[in-house]
Amino acid sequence: MGDFNARIGRENDKWPLVMDKHGIGKCSSNGELLLALCSEFELIVTNTMFKQKDESKTTWMHPRSRH
Repeated sequence: MGDFNARIGRENDKWPLVMDKHGIGKCSSNGELLLALCSEFELIVTNTMFKQKDESKTTWMHPRSRH
């Protein structure tokens, strides 16, 4: 399937039924695709529903830039 690299960001104005306000960063083009897929199949990005430390919200970080 490959590497998805989706970032869904914080703004949930367009996707209120899919995500909540506890995302991180800005939405990428793959993030838009992920949110559209979740919306179509009535799925929720649960990591955005609960307040967590920023370190706990992501699964990978670039070694040099730390993004």
